[in-house]
Amino acid sequence: MDYEPILVSICIMVIDDGVFEVNAFTNSFLALSNFNHNFYGLLILDIKMPDMDGLYLYKKIRVSWQCNNLLFDSKWILLRDFYK
Repeated sequence: MDYEPILVSICIMVIDDGVFEVNAFTNSFLALSNFNHNFYGLLILDIKMPDMDGLYLYKKIRVSWQCNNLLFDSKWILLRDFYK
């Protein structure tokens, strides 16, 4: 999940190999309302989302989600480290 549509499209192209179904959202509230606890085996969340950040979204999801396959993404961290 990312709030930038072009990055979401790129992630889908990279991840979707035809074996696994990929769902992507550009809005944290929409992602939360569509989350199916029995369906997902991996979450990729952007830490810096405008309305509800990825850390808070994960906190809300993990209450009833038993899987812990999680990847946090943040271009801010990558850019900051790049320009050091």
